[in-house]
Order: sequence, then structure tokens, then C-alpha cells
Amino acid sequence: MMEKREIVDVTKKKSAAGFLVATIMMVLYFIAQTFIFGGAENFGFAFTAIRVVLSFGGIFAMAMLYGTDFSFKGKDVIKGIFTASGLVYLASCVQNFIESWQTPEIGFLQAFPGVIVILIWGIGVGLFEEALCRDVLFNTFRNRMGESRSSIVKAIIFSSLIFGCLHFMNLIASPNLVVTICTQVTYATLGGISLACIYYITGNIWVVSILHALMDIAATIMGCFVVSGAQIFSEQDMSILEGIQMVGVEAIPTVILLILLFREFKKRGIER
Repeated sequence: MMEKREIVDVTKKKSAAGFLVATIMMVLYFIAQTFIFGGAENFGFAFTAIRVVLSFGGIFAMAMLYGTDFSFKGKDVIKGIFTASGLVYLASCVQNFIESWQTPEIGFLQAFPGVIVILIWGIGVGLFEEALCRDVLFNTFRNRMGESRSSIVKAIIFSSLIFGCLHFMNLIASPNLVVTICTQVTYATLGGISLACIYYITGNIWVVSILHALMDIAATIMGCFVVSGAQIFSEQDMSILEGIQMVGVEAIPTVILLILLFREFKKRGIER
């Protein structure tokens, strides 16, 4: 009885430490975004460096607390990206690129510097948000709740809700884009559920970081090829109908990935 209580106490302490790591990451990011770099849409290398440093801090902390594996093995990463779950998300990336397509006005060589900036920015964003929301928050909820099906699903949902709600911070820079940002919050929550499913299935933080980066890059890369009034982030709020359509499209891969998650539960013999 005493031994069981000690295990529970250790679990609680580790969970508290995990939530503390998440809080520190979010506070430092908020300070950097709001008071130093002036917004999440900042594409500078300095802000990207801050993201990367915070990411590795969170990843190393989880390795110390929960023994998560953060080693980068190219073969495992490629295999993870091209699993059924990874391919579902890649299809969403392609769709994102198609939806953001603009007729190029300049050639690749002219756009190349901007492309490099977007690639580095996308990698930084993908790494930070996956380190925070999947590696730190999901694993912390998972450590606290256990390994049953319902516990894993709750950990996925709770960590994804936090991920989605973090996008409300964008209202600070764009208070006029209420519908757009509320849509973004819902869209990000669904995307977070998708990525958390992939993370659970593959067990690889680098797989979801790369997939997340590809999604953001797909949505912004065409802005490098347009010079006449090009805007990566629109200043005009979307309509409610447009928001509903956007969320509806994102819900499709999320449902598919939840089905794949439950197939993974069955494969691992995890009971309710």
C-alpha cells in the first residue's frame, strides 16, 4: 500500500514538473513574441533561434522526467512520415498548398532568399509547437492519467485544446480578425489532435515536427513568389461561412487519424 502511494506521489511530482516546464516555455515565448519581436508573424532568424532554444529545453526536460526518446534517426523519421497516419497529414499539407496557391510573378532565383526564410521559420515554428504541445503537454497529461485508451484520448484532447487556445494570442497583433482567429483556434485544435495521434502512433517527436513545419510552409511559401500586394497573413477578416468550411475540411483528416489511433490501441492490446 505504501509503495503504491509512493508511486502516485512520484507521478504527481513528475506531472507538476512537466506542467511547470510548459508554463516556463509559454511565458518566455509570450515575452519574446510580444515585447521583443512584435508578433508571431515575425520571420526573423533571432525569433526562430528563441523558438529552437525553448524547444530543445522542453525536449531535454521530458527526456529527464519521463525518459522520452529524442534521438534523431533518419530511417525512423522517414518511416514515420510515410506511415498511414503520416500520409494522411501529408495529404492535408498538399491541400493547404493548393488552397494558398497564387500565380507566381517572379522566378525561383529571385524568390529564393524569401523561400529560405520561410523554410527556416516553418521549421522553428513546427519544432517549438510540437515540443511544447506534444512532447511536454501530451506526455505530461499521459504521465498523470495513465496508459488506458480513455486516458490517452483525454491527454490528446487536453493538450490539443491548449495548443488551439494559444492561438488566441494572435488577437494581440490582429484584434480586428475575430472570426479568422476563432477559426484558427478551432482549426489548430483539430490539427493538434491529428498531430498527437501521429505522435502516439510513431513515438517520434521529429516526425510531427517535420509534418507541422510542412503544413505551415505549404500555407505561406507562395507569398515569396508574389510581389504585387502580396500578403502572407490577410488583414481582412473571413466570414463565418468561410470559417465553418475551413474547419470542416480540417475535421476530415482528424477523424481518419482518430480511427488509426484506435487501430493502434488494438495493435498494442491496450484496453479501455
